[in-house]
Amino acid sequence: MLRLQLSACVLVLFSSGHVLSQETSGSERVPDFGRDLLPILTNKCLQCHGGVHRKNELDLRTHASLLKGGKTGPAVKPGDVKASLIWEKVSTDKMPKTDLKLTAEERAILQGWIAAGARPPASADTPPHHEQSVPRKPAEVAAAIDRGIEEQLKRAMIPPSPIAADSEFLRRVYLDIIGRIPRLDEARQFLESKEPDKRSRLIDDLLSRPDYGRHFAEIWINIFNVFRVNDKREPNAAGFRDWMGNKLNDGVGWGEIVHEMLAVNVPSFKEKGNNKVIPVEAQYFVYTAQNMGQLDPVTTTSVTAQVFMGIGLHCAECHDHPFQDFEQTDYWGMAAFFGGLGGNGVPNTTGLSDEPIVIKSGKPPTMVTLNIYSEEARHRNTRVQARFPGGPPPTLDPLKDRRRAAFADWLLAPENPYFARTYVNRIWGQFFGHGFVADFADFNKTSPPTHPGILRLLASEAIASKFDQRHLIRCICNSQTYQRTGKPLPGNKNDGKLFSHMTGKVLSPEALYDSLCTVLEVPEIPVPKPETGKGKKAPPTQPDPREQFAKFFRGMSAVQDPTEFVTGVPQSLRVLNQPVFNKGGALVERLMKLDARPEAMIENLFIAAYARLPLAEERADFVAFARSHPEPREMYNRLLWALVNSSEFSLNH
Repeated sequence: MLRLQLSACVLVLFSSGHVLSQETSGSERVPDFGRDLLPILTNKCLQCHGGVHRKNELDLRTHASLLKGGKTGPAVKPGDVKASLIWEKVSTDKMPKTDLKLTAEERAILQGWIAAGARPPASADTPPHHEQSVPRKPAEVAAAIDRGIEEQLKRAMIPPSPIAADSEFLRRVYLDIIGRIPRLDEARQFLESKEPDKRSRLIDDLLSRPDYGRHFAEIWINIFNVFRVNDKREPNAAGFRDWMGNKLNDGVGWGEIVHEMLAVNVPSFKEKGNNKVIPVEAQYFVYTAQNMGQLDPVTTTSVTAQVFMGIGLHCAECHDHPFQDFEQTDYWGMAAFFGGLGGNGVPNTTGLSDEPIVIKSGKPPTMVTLNIYSEEARHRNTRVQARFPGGPPPTLDPLKDRRRAAFADWLLAPENPYFARTYVNRIWGQFFGHGFVADFADFNKTSPPTHPGILRLLASEAIASKFDQRHLIRCICNSQTYQRTGKPLPGNKNDGKLFSHMTGKVLSPEALYDSLCTVLEVPEIPVPKPETGKGKKAPPTQPDPREQFAKFFRGMSAVQDPTEFVTGVPQSLRVLNQPVFNKGGALVERLMKLDARPEAMIENLFIAAYARLPLAEERADFVAFARSHPEPREMYNRLLWALVNSSEFSLNH
């Protein structure tokens, strides 16, 4: 997969190959406004009738605005195709006035949608059922997940793959929950266990380990890195990871962690030399700083909307959103909550205060506001009142209330449609390789969730559990859907959306490093020594091997899609030529002392690397090679080198 990371406002064209949505009755195929019709309007019509240009006051971005119409009245008469003005214009090719005329297939979708009553879209904006006061048992939620997945597969006539073997599940759940493969002894213990509930017990055991918190803290930090534009101020990634990881391990809910990140109150930064030191709990704002490293309301607004709300609000920075129903005031109204961060708004370079405004002289303000200050923005220098996206301005007293705390309170409120769904979609995507909504950062009506019922179910559980991440993971990992094999069947090999089988995921750089250390039984993997010589100085401190490995393997940019493979030849050569890999680490030496017979050695090497026994043909080939080689230690080193350099080792199936 190749993802193009776009910044600012870019015209997005959608494919004309549309798939009609299926009504819940299963009796007729009726077009859905969001999934089927809106991509056509976006591609063919919104250049003239969207958020930037609205000829004849006609806005086709939303269902409501389409029914409202423009100067000449409603564009659609539900149920009456011939009386609908948009059909009259499109069917005669009067519109669009460009060469991008609607195809016969696209006209059929529009005609079918109007004839069926011009219904509103199946939307993910519906808040979850937050009246649920306590979370349900994970097994109960897991069963509900499975029912929802199986119903979709049945309607699509796609068979589900069988449950994964113990070895496949074992390696997968270790990598997904604690970010490394199991040690040889851990793998043997699980594979040899006859306990009927050993899988659920393993899930609980992994969630109780310190590595769980660190692993998920790194997942979230890597998500923040995706949106980072600052190259002048290096975040304190290790400190931020430890702070967040400790909270996750202590059972602090994700909502509480996010609230603390957004509403952190540090009136004065500490001095270190000539630099201001931002504490670890405030590091989120370093990741959302502008490109010169200055804390900034604009980039923070864009990143916060994408990461925690799943909306691409950044296209409304300079004008109304071209394709979604967000106005420019939604963007700058949200930015007003972050107005004290710096930038050209309200400068603050000495601290990160979220205290109410103190007025020493002059007329006190009655509202929290921010001037539109982007150079290319329409209505530049217009003062905008703080408001939540898509809603009215809140009652906020700048002399009494903390602005960022007020925003965080709204964000985490049970009735908020954004936070819980986005959180659930991201966590689900980490385990399955893709979410219910394909773009983690942009829930929009052209891409409704594949399983809206399950999304709402898990969002309700998240709210009821106060965003207890362990609870959500237990619900997911105890499901048969999660425990299915990654080996597709002939009838589901082309399924990439309905979760008929597990999707293979690329190991993150951190997980790859930790897994290599685990299989080799070494504390660390040395990094290449920096070049020294004429004109080159040795670094003052030795770099952390894990951090340097992760930085090298991450490549040019961070990636938020677990299925994307971005490493290349340099990274492959690093593993191929690393001396510790060629020497078998400590594992080969230890195993040879225990049982040096080829059959035993090869079985142990496979379990150590893959958490499985070798297949019959693998066993036969490797044993034959072992018996023909004059130097056993060198030969086993080579075998282990081959195992760790395989795609099976670098992928999580």
